Amino acid sequence: MRIGVRARRLTVPPRLAQDVDQRLRLTVGRFARRVSAVAVRLFDVNGPRGGLDKVCEVTVSLSRAGTVRYRAVASSVAAAASRALAGTEEVIVRRLALRRDRRRQDGRRRRELARETA
Repeated sequence: MRIGVRARRLTVPPRLAQDVDQRLRLTVGRFARRVSAVAVRLFDVNGPRGGLDKVCEVTVSLSRAGTVRYRAVASSVAAAASRALAGTEEVIVRRLALRRDRRRQDGRRRRELARETA
């Protein structure tokens, strides 16, 4: 699993980048077999003017299940990262459950067709 953390238009303290990386590994770690890459982008929408403009966008590439993106906005980079990582976990769980349910339905359909043709 490759993990990349990048910042644009803001300075991210090394400690925060390390915390984001560590929390990301904990959050996505249980899905490590299904995750091929994770990209985290931290940026400031309107520069130094302040306000709710710090954004953390997490993109997770899942093998055989597509790509998942989650974006969170907050007044601080740490808060945006925390929200984005929590939301990413929920989205991954939903995507994998949807894929599992579809595979089960496909298996049932195949078994029913096999019974009808036999």
